[in-house]
Amino acid sequence: MFSRSGDTHVGVRPVCIGYHAFLAHESLLPNTSSDGTNCTASEYYQDDQLCRGHSQLYEKEVVVVVKVVVEVAVAVVAVVAVEVVVVILVAVVIVVFVIVVIVIVVVVVAVVAVVVVVVVAVVVVVVVAVVVLAVVVVVALVAVVVVVVVVVVVVV
Repeated sequence: MFSRSGDTHVGVRPVCIGYHAFLAHESLLPNTSSDGTNCTASEYYQDDQLCRGHSQLYEKEVVVVVKVVVEVAVAVVAVVAVEVVVVILVAVVIVVFVIVVIVIVVVVVAVVAVVVVVVVAVVVVVVVAVVVLAVVVVVALVAVVVVVVVVVVVVV
């Protein structure tokens, strides 16, 4: 609230919160001061400029609030984005780890299978060799016995 002296009267003017508020109450304010006397055109103009100034100040405050809200929203989005990236990276690491474990298990199973096949093959070869050798020995012994029997029969 302010007062002006030197005009046609001294009156206390209402202070506008914003120019739109001034326009909303224009039917009550423009030609009447708070003491009920009529305002001059210059006072009306000064009131109008005062209200415009308050409106600009209010708009600046709104812009600051909007900027703060936008900055907070951007910060929240950035934090959420970082968290999403971290979650995705952790998921990728887990998937890669699982794939590596599966590959290791498959390789180990394959190596064990190859070792088992080789061992079984060696055992089979050894068993077959022993059996063949045994058969050869038996045949040789039978041949020796037959030769001895033939020699004994011929000599006697």
